[in-house]
Amino acid sequence: MYYVKKYEHKLLSDTLRFLGFTVKWGIHENGYWLTNLNYTFDYMLSNLLIKYFKEKKVKTVIDVGCGHGHYVNELNFHKIKALGVDGNFKLVNFLKNENIYPLDATNEYFVSDILNKKNDSTKKAVAKENSCLDVNRVIRKSTDIGRRIFHFDYVLCLNVGEYIPKKKEETFLKNLDRLNSKGIILSWDIPNTFNIGTINEKREEEIFEIFLSVYNYTYDEKTSSFFRKNCSNDALRNCIYIFEKRMG
Repeated sequence: MYYVKKYEHKLLSDTLRFLGFTVKWGIHENGYWLTNLNYTFDYMLSNLLIKYFKEKKVKTVIDVGCGHGHYVNELNFHKIKALGVDGNFKLVNFLKNENIYPLDATNEYFVSDILNKKNDSTKKAVAKENSCLDVNRVIRKSTDIGRRIFHFDYVLCLNVGEYIPKKKEETFLKNLDRLNSKGIILSWDIPNTFNIGTINEKREEEIFEIFLSVYNYTYDEKTSSFFRKNCSNDALRNCIYIFEKRMG
């Protein structure tokens, strides 16, 4: 029965990627959804995240693979500055949320693209604000914007990694690492979860090898365990991790 289920799962995953590649319905070959399906929001987890970030005095968060942007909206509502990105261009353009950008997290220029998008939106906001200011002050302000180093305290990345193809995984992980200065909160399906369309599930040991050995993080086991026990999404109960970046 296990092998039948595994075969059926692979067949479905391959079919969704074929549909994504040919008729733009299903899953793109780089791992992001091309439809508005399969996006989940865990209200309990959202509350846990807000409490955790406030205790850590986190000021900025980026949600990679944000879907409809529910976590982005909740964090901003609670005065934690959050941006979201998702490869589903159709969905993001439909949402018209100024805090969500349509970007592919497996692209090698992903981080610089976020910078450019953010700086463009910031310049527009400043231009509106400066419409009544004198020319010299406007020039000084615009120069300051260009000099800013833009980064986020934490990366949030839920239900994304398991959809990323192996050939794109290294770039994806590098992007997550480059985006944060303090830590990452992510989920990554374990083998035999059989969620729709997943192709790159990982054992817990593999996740630890990546973030503790390849990258420079420590694992917050206590808080990760608390999140797992108290979130309402069954899939996340087995695979949510909190990693804090080592300093120096």
